[in-house]
Amino acid sequence: MKKSICVLLSFGLLFIMAGCGNIAAEGGQEIELTASEFDIFALLILSPRRVFTYEMIADIIWNEPYDFYYKKSALNHISNLRKKLKINPEIPDYTKNVQHIDYKFDVPHTKE
Repeated sequence: MKKSICVLLSFGLLFIMAGCGNIAAEGGQEIELTASEFDIFALLILSPRRVFTYEMIADIIWNEPYDFYYKKSALNHISNLRKKLKINPEIPDYTKNVQHIDYKFDVPHTKE
């Protein structure tokens, strides 16, 4: 029987149990993501501040050539992901839109 190793990663108010597929917000509120949302989120957090185009996301996540369907699919998944990660209205989004064609992950600065 193969055992999973869970590693806790912290990004601002988000906590990810890598290897377990769990994402939680501050206070333990679990955030449920679809497989595609999780794959896109993992891609973004593994390369913070790196900008990914729709074409790159389609190629990396779905291993498919870029076309209108994949752009629309990426747009929908990222839109849903942004809504789910918006855990506090006072904190900016974790996913940033760059020039309306690309996306990146960035940990928002919080007031302390």
